[in-house]
Amino acid sequence: MIIEHAIFYIHKEKQNEFEEAFKEAATLIAATKGYRSHTLNKSIENDGKYFIFVEWDTVESHMEGFMKSPGFQQFVALMDPFLEKAEMEHLETKQRS
Repeated sequence: MIIEHAIFYIHKEKQNEFEEAFKEAATLIAATKGYRSHTLNKSIENDGKYFIFVEWDTVESHMEGFMKSPGFQQFVALMDPFLEKAEMEHLETKQRS
């Protein structure tokens, strides 16, 4: 299992709309083979900063399965109106308690 870690910086006046749109966008992610789970987390200290963690079977599940799918284009179309900036990377868990 790997974790996709994304940071979305959302226009402050559009945060509520973003959270609603993300519910629909998340269904596109969840429909992808290799998807396990996800969380959407909002920073307490930095208004407009969101952390998204998606668990995938493999990096390929995300990069090939989702990012090269028609669902990804729909995801981007849903998210673009809200984004100031986005970052993404893949993580592997080394220790868990």
